[in-house]
Amino acid sequence: MKKKKILFGIVVIGVSTLTGCTASWRRSQDELNAQNNAQIAVMEAEYNATVIRLEAEAQLYYVQLEAERILLSAEAEAQAEVIRAKGIAESMHIIQEYINEDYLIHFYIRTLGTHEGVIYVATELGLPLFPQLNNNGVHNEPKTD
Repeated sequence: MKKKKILFGIVVIGVSTLTGCTASWRRSQDELNAQNNAQIAVMEAEYNATVIRLEAEAQLYYVQLEAERILLSAEAEAQAEVIRAKGIAESMHIIQEYINEDYLIHFYIRTLGTHEGVIYVATELGLPLFPQLNNNGVHNEPKTD
């Protein structure tokens, strides 16, 4: 019976030891899991912060490119306006320098010749006379009563 009691004591001590070891192992596993979960949470937070930062940088880069495009477009438009203004100024200079009253009279007389039914008759003042023509191009005599 003594052997049974000793054996029983050994079994109780063994079971207690195993139970204690199991509880200790379970506590260490829970602690390890908690640490891993904390590390995962930190890594997820860092990842999310990185994604937000990169998205913000990309948006800023897009806005900067768009602003640069608008600026370049405005500069090109301004240069085109300067070129147009220079062309108009040059045209005005040519007109002022070369087109005088004699040229305008000559141009007017030449233009009259391109219109049907217009006959130019020079007068003292250089002004044309306009005879009255009917729709067939026949000269109508003024009516005298």
